Amino acid sequence: MTIASHLGEISRLWLLFAVLAAACGKSFAFGRFCRDLAASFPELGKAGVPVAASIVTVEWQLAALLLSGGTAARYGLIATALLFAAMTAVVALALAQDRTVVCRCFGTASHPMSGYDLLRNGLLVGAAVGGVLAPPLAGIDVYSHIALAGIALIAFQLSLGLQDIVAVLRIRV
Repeated sequence: MTIASHLGEISRLWLLFAVLAAACGKSFAFGRFCRDLAASFPELGKAGVPVAASIVTVEWQLAALLLSGGTAARYGLIATALLFAAMTAVVALALAQDRTVVCRCFGTASHPMSGYDLLRNGLLVGAAVGGVLAPPLAGIDVYSHIALAGIALIAFQLSLGLQDIVAVLRIRV
């Protein structure tokens, strides 16, 4: 057991919390998610609902892979990195065109996306890559695993609140 394997497990759990929150939030408010997607990307037209359903389905599948552990979790980390990278690229392109993209990323509340959301997605992609590159964690007791899950949950909460953290600390960007 090395520090790298512990960080890899924290990354896997952080991404598990992220895709679970994303899948749950979009599933519980699917109609609003479809409307936000249609408003943000009107060129989707009638394809908006199937695209929204596909996104939610992929997030649930990624959560299952990440939860399973082992080799399946490594594939889940790779797929999660690809999903977040693709979403980040689409949103970055839209923001570069001065379009408003409404996000219902990790819950039922929506907000206009900004550079903070792109930063968060970049951190999630980096965590996924780090998780793939880290050696597997073996022989860990349940209490240590709970501690790692707690650290991952804190990382998830901090990554969600980047914009609020900057505002509270009055950091000029």
